Amino acid sequence: MFDVGWGVVLGSFVLLGIGGAIAGLVAGALAAFIVKTDRSRLAYYALLGGLIVPSSIVFFALLPWPENTISYTLSDGTTVTSTTDHFQHGQMVGWIVASLLQILLEALQRRDTRNA
Repeated sequence: MFDVGWGVVLGSFVLLGIGGAIAGLVAGALAAFIVKTDRSRLAYYALLGGLIVPSSIVFFALLPWPENTISYTLSDGTTVTSTTDHFQHGQMVGWIVASLLQILLEALQRRDTRNA
């Protein structure tokens, strides 16, 4: 392991939050445009996206996961073995949820306005 300063970690989380906010905003705006609903909730979608991406990394880092060991052989015959006990793709899940949640919320808002 290598040591990383808290400033780097905090800066990374801030950048991930900004990226998640942009992803949530774009997904919400596109969904609102497609289903022709009110665009007044876009700031809410940006806030959700900005919170989901960094928090998904923390969530999956703390989530217990069954141990997984992989082994592979390099071209020179060296065998490399790696073991992990946490889910490795928490950031990807965060980006997907940050985008798809906004689309789901817009679809639910559209359904509610049609039923009212």
